[in-house]
Amino acid sequence: MPTLPMLKVTPTFNVRLMGIRLLLRQSMLLISLVGFFVVSLFNAGFRQVYIPSLVCMLVVIVGWAAGYYLINQVTYRRRALHFYGNKVEFLDGFFNKQRKVVSYKNIREVVVEQGFLQEKFNMGTLSLITAAHSGVGSSGVKLTDVENINEIYEQVRRICAEVEANEAE
Repeated sequence: MPTLPMLKVTPTFNVRLMGIRLLLRQSMLLISLVGFFVVSLFNAGFRQVYIPSLVCMLVVIVGWAAGYYLINQVTYRRRALHFYGNKVEFLDGFFNKQRKVVSYKNIREVVVEQGFLQEKFNMGTLSLITAAHSGVGSSGVKLTDVENINEIYEQVRRICAEVEANEAE
């Protein structure tokens, strides 16, 4: 019978946050499409370019936004941190599934980061820095957009401290 985790941490897919990120990250694409439309409008005349360019621009924008939304939604559902009595298990992946197991003795730091948008939505990024972590690469574990990040951080710290105290005995 599989053991249940003491704590399961999953990211939250916030539609408003994703919408703001989409606009910020893809603003150059939107500006380019609008610029193309305006230049085409002035070069070829209003009636020849207006409808085809507008339709093309809308299809690209809606397709890009829908793809971004769906990929993120599926990715968020598959991402989790499970805290067991002797290990932490990290699950991730959309196209390539990843499963990483970290023992508590290898965790050096538990770090919380909050960007401006994450702070507004009471979210944050939880990172477990391991002994092998060099700051670059995938030796640590990072979970973005965790809701109620401060409560989760305290729970994770408490679990790590309990495990450390049990190992010291």
